[in-house]
Amino acid sequence: MSLLDKLFRRRTDGPPPGAMREDWDRRAREDYKLHIATGHAATEEAFRASGDKDLDEVILDGIALAREASALEIGCGVGRLLCPLSDRIAAAHGVDISTVMIERSKEFCASHPKVQTHLTDGSLAVFPEGSLDFVYSFIVFQHIPSREAIARYVREAALVLKPGGLLRYQVDGRDRGAHTPDTYDGVTFTPKEARALAVEAGLEIVEDWGAATHYHRITARKTGSEALASLAPHVWDRAFLDDLLSREGVATASPGDVVAGRVPLKDALRPLESRLAKASNEEFVKAAFRALLLREGDAAGVAYHLSILDGGFEDRGALIDTVLTSRDFKELVRPWDVPLPWPVKLRLAEVSRSNRLLDLTEAVASGLSNLSASGAVDRAFRLVLGRRPDDAARAHHESLVAASPLGRRLVVRELLASTEAQRDPGRLSPARVDVLRQLLESSRDEGDEAFLERAYLGVLGRAADPEGRAWHLGRLVSGQTDRSGVLADFVAAAA
Repeated sequence: MSLLDKLFRRRTDGPPPGAMREDWDRRAREDYKLHIATGHAATEEAFRASGDKDLDEVILDGIALAREASALEIGCGVGRLLCPLSDRIAAAHGVDISTVMIERSKEFCASHPKVQTHLTDGSLAVFPEGSLDFVYSFIVFQHIPSREAIARYVREAALVLKPGGLLRYQVDGRDRGAHTPDTYDGVTFTPKEARALAVEAGLEIVEDWGAATHYHRITARKTGSEALASLAPHVWDRAFLDDLLSREGVATASPGDVVAGRVPLKDALRPLESRLAKASNEEFVKAAFRALLLREGDAAGVAYHLSILDGGFEDRGALIDTVLTSRDFKELVRPWDVPLPWPVKLRLAEVSRSNRLLDLTEAVASGLSNLSASGAVDRAFRLVLGRRPDDAARAHHESLVAASPLGRRLVVRELLASTEAQRDPGRLSPARVDVLRQLLESSRDEGDEAFLERAYLGVLGRAADPEGRAWHLGRLVSGQTDRSGVLADFVAAAA
């Protein structure tokens, strides 16, 4: 008997596949937008925009696909996610059990020729083995009443993936007691059961996020290295996790328990829900933002979650699940640990020679402890990004400093992980980076004009022209850039 059989033998399957198709055909005819993306169904524009947002923040969170890649969505509906995905890769396939959804997908995706949708009976047999780089399913398995149907999708996804290909699937991980699954509220999975789906299919789990929530997400890889898909590594920020559990008075789990997967973070944070049990819906939403994201909720976000609660579409536990599995929260507690581009390494060379996110965070933050909130934000911007913050960025980051004893540290980490810091101006050999570092160090006690003369000769191999010197000098004096930024501009110009 397989592990899945042992785990699932106490469960009973729900309605047969025919009922699944019939029910979802009816829902598609009634209002496909409402049943696919409930909170974003008011207009066509909002519905399509939600596809872009979910693609970036959930489906491709940490995943990089080459332009030549091919992908498959299980439960594609009308193609809400496939349309924006097709703009990034060579082929975006989708399967759905609803005949009406597939019919409507042809019109919905008409302007995206790289989208191909197929009617399925619960199989992926239309795709050859080893033909896809990436397979995913989002807010679909939670509607399926049959555990075996879900296990079959995962097994067949493993077959159609290329060696090294990635599968990302989401299940409902809530404990719903004696819940009877149907074609809308489907089966639920314990963390162990959710992981067993991938393991039994012969895949290696490379990321596990949101255990015990409505949105438990597993990312798994097929053995090999042919696929045009990769996953950036994430690391647990133990300092932030410890602060969060301490603030919420968690006594039943340590950060080590959460990191090791012995206690799901959702279960560890039960005291948060208990503390807010008597709050109004609006107070609950705002308090959840402050506790978990260390900021006030933006007006649009608060209004959205409040409408979901007031409308009875979800309960408060589901709202907590949404925040806990959001990219904003994940970036706080489990950020990407990607190597930093060489301009940032140059700026931080005096602080630390490490290239790891958390090491650099600690090194930079240690020099901010005695500064005011405004001074800390200014210095963090200069060190990490080589410029001064604009007014909006200053306000945001000063509020982060005020929100937590770890605020200065979180500012640094957020800047290091930002798109601006991660922008790579081009690969340089370690030897070339050392030459640039020596150029910075040798001109440290000289004025900006002398530095520019050195930089022109050392990087571009010529003397400074008057217009170029004046332009770069103005940017240095005004604080729009620093000397590392100038070197990055010169290296790009010389490429």
